Amino acid sequence: DAGGADTVISQPVGLLYAHTKDTLYFLDVAASAFKKVAAFTFDKHEGYVTDIALNKFGSLFAVTFGDLFQCNRETAKCIWLAELPQEFNGLTFIPEGIIDPTQEALVGIAGLGTWYHIQFGSGKVTLKAIGSYGGGWWSSGDAFSVVGVGTYATLKKCNGCDNFLAEVDPKTGKIIKVIGKTGNAQGLFGLAWWAGVFYGVSNDGNIYVLDVNTGDATQVKGITVPKDVQWWGAGVSTRAGG
Repeated sequence: DAGGADTVISQPVGLLYAHTKDTLYFLDVAASAFKKVAAFTFDKHEGYVTDIALNKFGSLFAVTFGDLFQCNRETAKCIWLAELPQEFNGLTFIPEGIIDPTQEALVGIAGLGTWYHIQFGSGKVTLKAIGSYGGGWWSSGDAFSVVGVGTYATLKKCNGCDNFLAEVDPKTGKIIKVIGKTGNAQGLFGLAWWAGVFYGVSNDGNIYVLDVNTGDATQVKGITVPKDVQWWGAGVSTRAGG
């Protein structure tokens, strides 16, 4: 647990988190509302948070455009871990037995679609490129991998282009299937799964449900979001539930 940012707990954490460029929120399921946790703070290399990821024990990691951090999910205080080799806009854990045989693997996703395996050991953080989406596809903002559900990402071909939902290979990020365009929902910088539903959070401040068969996104009216937010990312653990 880097820098003591979070205490490892014995049971998986199922909370769904989302964030703006500078503030962390969580989904209060009982209230059907996103609640503010706190503004992110950094011990060094302060920046805007482009994405977050949680492991099965609830430890929260974050990337800015230039750096990797571990953050306390209750205070949003972040401890610097490493410099990034290029700008990342996606971050997710992959379940154990896929990239790493015994533990979950943290993957950072560069804007042009390259997947990096982020490894921790002997007080050192290393990042190794392990694949990419391919076919000229870029990361439009996020990916998730949940046990029993699969690994999915939002993609685009260029800046300002349409967003697409795709299923990808969790070992390399290579596209298995481009499912379809997300329709009117663009700027889907956060992607998450919760209790059988694919969610996207957009920089327009809205929450969307994505159709896993077509990719089409429908705005969610039943979840209250803070006023005037612009979502930059979202995260759930590999054991996300409801």
